[in-house]
Amino acid sequence: MEPRLRAALNEVRAIFAELPLEWLYVDGDDSLPMQLDREKVTSTLELPLTEPATFWNLR
Repeated sequence: MEPRLRAALNEVRAIFAELPLEWLYVDGDDSLPMQLDREKVTSTLELPLTEPATFWNLR
């Protein structure tokens, strides 16, 4: 699965670029933006590769 995860991590930027605009807001009238940080998402997705012990102990 590691090669698949590494390949997916290479696509995070493109995936974020394709997110529908309504997904970037908490509310229906687009006045409350979601706090979605691509770097934090990427670092979390990298945990199985960079810090496996931490990843497997997440709760």
